[in-house]
Amino acid sequence: MHDIFISYSRTDKPWVDKLATALEATGYSVWWDDDLLPGQSFEDAIKSHLDNACCIVTIWSEASINSLWVREESSQALQRKVLVPVMFQPVTLPMPFGRIHTADLQNWDGDTSDPRFQQLLQAIQQHVSPAKPVSVEEGKTSLAPLPDKGGAGGGFLHRLSHHWKSLSAAALLIVAVAGAYNDIKGVIVDLLSLSQPPEITLSLKSDGHIKPGEYFTLLYTAPAGGYLSLWNIDYISDAVEMKLPVRGMGTIHLNAETASQPVKIPATPGSNGVDKYVLLWTPEGEPEHLPHRRYGSSTEFRTAVEALHTRSHALITEVEVPIFP
Repeated sequence: MHDIFISYSRTDKPWVDKLATALEATGYSVWWDDDLLPGQSFEDAIKSHLDNACCIVTIWSEASINSLWVREESSQALQRKVLVPVMFQPVTLPMPFGRIHTADLQNWDGDTSDPRFQQLLQAIQQHVSPAKPVSVEEGKTSLAPLPDKGGAGGGFLHRLSHHWKSLSAAALLIVAVAGAYNDIKGVIVDLLSLSQPPEITLSLKSDGHIKPGEYFTLLYTAPAGGYLSLWNIDYISDAVEMKLPVRGMGTIHLNAETASQPVKIPATPGSNGVDKYVLLWTPEGEPEHLPHRRYGSSTEFRTAVEALHTRSHALITEVEVPIFP
């Protein structure tokens, strides 16, 4: 499996070659159709690499916006939440990609120390880290730690993971002080399980594109015994509304049967773009989530989520849902 799949128009091959070389120099494994082997089926090879790559980098240009291949590959990447778009030439992007933040590499000459290229690396690091993390300064590479990823996704989850690891270290210290060696042996495996935060997932189950007002299915998984709420960030208005629980201000208390469930939800009427659905989870004993069922903007919502994190062991994940007529 490669770290990065590049979706592009062959018209732009010389520039894409330069980008692929730069990404590989920073420690990533990169696949694009220039790597096809003799005798390989074009469609089978592309599908295999597209399905298994950790990150899909789409190159938008005058040629690629009219390519059905590029649009289809980008749509699949969007559904998998692994799309990182790049602007090579100034073009108007097809729906729903126009509303997605796109890295601007117009007139980029291959310089890996260019701040715009460094920003692209940060976006890719939201999905996969290079085998040998490097920073580039004045054309020279040197080993360096990866920067913390910001936003409610990467940086937020990274800080939560660090929080759970801190709890694990504290718990081990308490047991070591309070108990004898035999007591430690009995509980050390359970305590080490705290070194990673619980797993929560949210995914879209769809056989095709979703039209406004149609029902689609989301599948969530979260540890039993915790508390869950589901939120929608509307593409057009940027307003955020609670979808689960359907009524009231409470949360769903998960048990063995409800810890993994498909949920049918109607797509926002009149929508024409990419809605986001956000899953919040807190462990047993911490049922409180957010104080309102609706927020006027995603910024207001993210602020409330950050506040929740400061007073609980909250976890968050999200999925993008493309909705267009």
